[in-house]
Amino acid sequence: LGALVAGGVVGSGFQISPDSARVVFTADKDTNNVFELYSTPIASSAPIKISGTLVTGGGTADFLISPDSARVVFRANKDNTTVTELYSTPIASSAAIKISGPLVTGGNVLFEGFVISPDSARVVFRADKGTVGVFELFSTPTASSAPIKISGSLAAGGDVAQFQISPDGARVVFIADSTDGVFELFSTPVASSAPIKISGALVTGGDLSNFQISPDSARVVFLADKDADEVFELYRTQIGGSALALDIDGDDRVLPLTDLLMLTRYQLGMRGAALIANALGANATRTSSNAVEAFIQKALRTPELP
Repeated sequence: LGALVAGGVVGSGFQISPDSARVVFTADKDTNNVFELYSTPIASSAPIKISGTLVTGGGTADFLISPDSARVVFRANKDNTTVTELYSTPIASSAAIKISGPLVTGGNVLFEGFVISPDSARVVFRADKGTVGVFELFSTPTASSAPIKISGSLAAGGDVAQFQISPDGARVVFIADSTDGVFELFSTPVASSAPIKISGALVTGGDLSNFQISPDSARVVFLADKDADEVFELYRTQIGGSALALDIDGDDRVLPLTDLLMLTRYQLGMRGAALIANALGANATRTSSNAVEAFIQKALRTPELP
């Protein structure tokens, strides 16, 4: 990290870039009690300050390195000592830009309230950007400032409580109270505002407390007292919310060697064990030939004309 000013220390956080080339850290390296962001090659001492110029009394906070190791996204009081905003900079140079856009007076980007998408293309963050004390969800390109609100309309006083980007980077799943005090689960594309509720109806007094996205980005498993108040159980749902018309084996995916194979067999007149032989997915929930036949019949049924 090179020499520190008298009294200077390294801050609480440092990260190694995913490509193992550089180390990024915070320190009051140049001015005592002014914590700035630095980057250095992992194999040599050649640190550079990448947070740019800070307003007097400003400082940097938490940060993330993008999965492609190209950029660092960080929160800082960079332009105003009372406003914490979100910035992005190349990992090896000082060219930081603000990516959170304008905030309402008194607004801030939340501590640990941002995530970089797996493809490094976008940053999703929580902020009271439009109304002080109302924390909503926004998405912006990692290298430019074009934030859009992706959490949709919330109840008066409602908030986004937690969120995750799917492993494939396509969607954001989040918990929010669109009805004041009732936390439900929503899913939206990462780059547009089209949130849908995927937790279904909750019993009166019910709430959703936690969730995880499956590694294949197909499903969300969540914990909720959905059917009986104060009885928390586990549920699963498709990440896009709606049933898939050709998901014949019920594994929340439509695949050529399972669903489409069985559909082809059915149309060729195959029934019973021959219909489903070696064609069910590992996570199939519709596993008998009778269940598969009934589902296909329903999917292929043509509505009667009036």
